[in-house]
Amino acid sequence: RLLDVELTLHDLPADGVVSMLLRHGPGAGMRVGVDAARRTVFVDRSQAGFAPPGDVLWPQRRHAHEAFKPGAPLKLRVLLDWASVEVFVGEGEACLSEQILPSDAHQGLALQAEQGSARCDITVWPLRAARFS
Repeated sequence: RLLDVELTLHDLPADGVVSMLLRHGPGAGMRVGVDAARRTVFVDRSQAGFAPPGDVLWPQRRHAHEAFKPGAPLKLRVLLDWASVEVFVGEGEACLSEQILPSDAHQGLALQAEQGSARCDITVWPLRAARFS
């Protein structure tokens, strides 16, 4: 449930999408990804679990526009906790922050590429809740 993920993408396809599925499970998962054609980093929570009824803005994909240079490696730092995700692009050039309401049953992590492939380096640190007394 609590993760600190560092992902560096190399050799992004010119017009593809590379994404990481967080809190992934059958039919569900929040996507943090890169749309190389648009030069954007995005958070897509449309399949991330509970969505407030009638809230048309909730499922929309959020973008950080022109967040990276084509041909250069792209570093993403993703902090995931029980109800939110923070995505830091590069050395802080952009940041996306979103609330999520996933099912506790969905705890998988997956990588996927559409319309091409990419090489990546990934490091995942499991985190635990702080306890104060």
